[in-house]
Amino acid sequence: MERTRQQRLKVLLAGLRAFSERADVSQEQAGRIEVALDELFADDARFEDLVLALASYQPGGGEFLYDTDDVAKMCHRAAALINDELAAETSIWHM
Repeated sequence: MERTRQQRLKVLLAGLRAFSERADVSQEQAGRIEVALDELFADDARFEDLVLALASYQPGGGEFLYDTDDVAKMCHRAAALINDELAAETSIWHM
């Protein structure tokens, strides 16, 4: 069964929070977040920098790479936007 947009937003929000709280900062988690953002918010300028950072993420960083602290901060900011998006979609259904 395919997930609804609201369910997918909740999964994305959980992933962003896990990364920003450093509960899961693996490259696999970064990849899952990157794919979810690309699927849910293709061409949305609010998330372009984060998608680029996730694609260039390496724990510990390196030349031309983003490190955990950089990406965690960006995930924290994105989580707030996703939370607002989820709240807006939820309120539409309850009108």
